[in-house]
Amino acid sequence: MKTIAFFAVATVLTVGAFCGSTSADAAERVYDFAKGTIVDAGATPTETVSLDGAFGGKAVDLKSADNSVSVEIDAERAGFYELTIRYSQPYDKNGKSQIVLVNGRSVGKIFCAYTEKGAFDTVAVTAKLNEGVNTATVQASWGWTLLDSLAVAPATNPTLDVSVDGKLSNPNASEKAQSLYRFLCDVYGKRVIAGQQESTWISENYEFDLIQKASGKLPALRGLDYMNDDFAGCNRRAKAWSERGGIVTICWHCGSDFRGSHRQSLDSNLDWDKALTEGTPEYDALIAGMDKGAKALLELKEADLPVLWRPFHEFDG
Repeated sequence: MKTIAFFAVATVLTVGAFCGSTSADAAERVYDFAKGTIVDAGATPTETVSLDGAFGGKAVDLKSADNSVSVEIDAERAGFYELTIRYSQPYDKNGKSQIVLVNGRSVGKIFCAYTEKGAFDTVAVTAKLNEGVNTATVQASWGWTLLDSLAVAPATNPTLDVSVDGKLSNPNASEKAQSLYRFLCDVYGKRVIAGQQESTWISENYEFDLIQKASGKLPALRGLDYMNDDFAGCNRRAKAWSERGGIVTICWHCGSDFRGSHRQSLDSNLDWDKALTEGTPEYDALIAGMDKGAKALLELKEADLPVLWRPFHEFDG
């Protein structure tokens, strides 16, 4: 069998996009989404509509997934900029997520919280712009958001354009965990690590066999899931993957009491005040559920197998 195509290795890491509310400053430039370019790829057309309080009196009603609107923005020099999106989202009290792209490349997702009808809020991403004209695009992920304007200003976070040092905060991390983390830091911004999430309900190596047949190689990273309390099976496959030189990442689809899968999470409504109060039955059940995952991870630690651990990877729905 051909060897795994990877950059050698396999720790504990959580990744997030630069995203959050922000306010405008004197150096910013503001662009009107209503004057942008709309692309309709979804079922429901995206339209420019009149909206009181919007920049220029109009906004783009971004609805179906994959629809998008783009504006061309100017940057006096190349560097990192903060892109602040003003929007109105009176459709869903649970919020809506969208994708932001710059020059055709994703720079992360934004979460558009609920607003009252006619009210506005802002959310921002940080992105690197080229000198001169750039194209900024908001593409519907969940859609159903009214996009008003885009404000662009130089980023104030000086740490975005520097390399990471490759040192874990935990001084007791194993040498393999430290080695993996150094590797991730070394390739950050330079290479892409190929990975595949397994679908064991089809067959144990379903996607991996397809990938190897098509390319002659296997991805570097294998994604596993403790869903439905599959601790023994996941750990067995994790050990086998690591022994072949691959990187292991584990997520955990489960209910709010750490039983079942995502279906239990969707169907339950845990009282989090009680669950986070020591001495309550809800708290005891929560900790007991977590302990199942801790026990499984301890087994991998004792096998000297680092894991990229991402248990709450879909916490926002």
